[in-house]
Amino acid sequence: MRKERELAPLQWGDPMNATLRVAIYARKSTATEGKSHSCEEQIERCLQDAKSFGFAEANIVVFEEPEGQKGDWYWDDGRGRHDGPCRPELSKLMRLVESGDIDVVMVYKADRFYRDNGVADALLKRFRELGVRLIAQGRDVEVHSARGLYQAAVDGAAARQWRDQISEDIRRDHRFKAERGMFSRNPSCLGFRSKGRGTQAVDPIPDELEIVRRVFGLFVHGENGEGPLGITAIANRFMDEGVRVAVSAKNHRVKHPDKVHTSQIRTILTNCMYAGRWRHLGREFETERLLVPGFDGELETVVPLALYEAAQRKLERSTVPGRKGLGLAHLLTSIAVCGECGRPLRTQQRKRGDGTVRLQFICSHLRGDRPCSRKGTRAIQVELVDSWVFEHLSPLLWAQLKQLESSTGRDGLLEKKTALERKLAEQRERESTELVRLSTVLDSVQLAGVATELREERIALEANLADVSRQIATPNQPDASELLDLRDLPLAKAKELIRRSLLWLAMTHRGVVAMTTWGTYCAAPFVEAPKGYKTQESKRRIAPVCPVASLGCASWFVNPDEFVRGQREYQPARMRNLADHEVVHTLWREAA
Repeated sequence: MRKERELAPLQWGDPMNATLRVAIYARKSTATEGKSHSCEEQIERCLQDAKSFGFAEANIVVFEEPEGQKGDWYWDDGRGRHDGPCRPELSKLMRLVESGDIDVVMVYKADRFYRDNGVADALLKRFRELGVRLIAQGRDVEVHSARGLYQAAVDGAAARQWRDQISEDIRRDHRFKAERGMFSRNPSCLGFRSKGRGTQAVDPIPDELEIVRRVFGLFVHGENGEGPLGITAIANRFMDEGVRVAVSAKNHRVKHPDKVHTSQIRTILTNCMYAGRWRHLGREFETERLLVPGFDGELETVVPLALYEAAQRKLERSTVPGRKGLGLAHLLTSIAVCGECGRPLRTQQRKRGDGTVRLQFICSHLRGDRPCSRKGTRAIQVELVDSWVFEHLSPLLWAQLKQLESSTGRDGLLEKKTALERKLAEQRERESTELVRLSTVLDSVQLAGVATELREERIALEANLADVSRQIATPNQPDASELLDLRDLPLAKAKELIRRSLLWLAMTHRGVVAMTTWGTYCAAPFVEAPKGYKTQESKRRIAPVCPVASLGCASWFVNPDEFVRGQREYQPARMRNLADHEVVHTLWREAA
């Protein structure tokens, strides 16, 4: 390290100053930054001070930063010792300082040079080592003295405090506006345009709002008899129809107006402005400024609240583990799972020798260090599984649902609820009387243990009662009559009925196992074609549902522990309150 030089302060009018090489540095973050002068005014003031010091005009170099450079950014030293982003003009200046071509650096104020103690320490350390002076506000800062270095550190801390205070005031003002239904930023988007800065008002664009309503309708309901579409399908349809959804900012032009990206569709679907709300820092606030006139003249939201909430629920499903497929690629999207790991299967296109393309289920955990093996699951054509669901599984589901819809099934739930309510009342009375009786016999530690056991028994009964009450109030089973005509229904409707009927459908090495939402199991083994059998169809078939196979399907799962682990990830709500051995017991007890 070079030894720091001891230099005398510069004086105005000193003839020796004419030989010094001077660099003037100017910076302004934004055009509206506080009360600071423009870069031109800063340079002019520095030139006046340079003339007072007696610096030669030929020895002066000016470095003017482009707008947007921050005072807490470092410079690029070519060695990567400073974190980015870096100021380009400061980097050029410091390269000249390092090469010994600069003797004095002039700035209008110290905060133009640094607004952070870390940046100030790094700059002044190099200045002290290289013998470079710093002039701010027309005086030598004397960074080579203890007093000057201390003053520079104070100036850096004060500049940082001032900047942080401004940021806090701005955030406080934005939060205040949002809480009162005002806009905290430019509200322009597809369907709305701001009336101008400070107006706190928007102009609705009817044609664009119709596009917004259509996006939500396609995403949730579909149109023209076609089921709900995914984000990618909506973007492709708009591009085919020539619909434009890109909105340009003021004085800017859209780069590719004919293209519709999936991110644009997702932005529309997640924009709460169409539901009459303003989002600020993750929170949503009601505002009447985003309401538009309806058909009857009354103000209403652009998109009905029920439609908006339905779209948000569908978007949230994409974040649930294992439920990535929201499109209509096949009937069992997000339902078909691997028979070994319990995680959802994905589809893969396979081209045959005759040029036909087949879509088949495969487990994505087959390669690498994943737990699945070819002994635990099999690849099978999607068309074959769908056909088996239509021909063999749906009639069986219809018969089971008809039995559940009978009065005896509901009466059984009501009787179970009554019995649980009676047991819960008895448990509460027993808990209170038992504690009073034992309070004179046991000490505090023993009494606390007994109280804990009684409380756990009561909590278990309350959980069972709540579960039965939920089944009675909101049954999840579909209408049995709809399952008979499952093949004739639109794919979206059939897919919804299957999702409400099956928790999962596992592809094992020996066959297919389906678990219904009402807790029964249906299993069917694979049937292999004879050797040498040639056909364009798959050589593997699925037999009809077999009672014997359903009773013995537990042995088809080669790794029950891993299957339970996958089910915990795939269906966390159902498995949350069960231990591992209880999950296995629940699965195999019902199958047996």
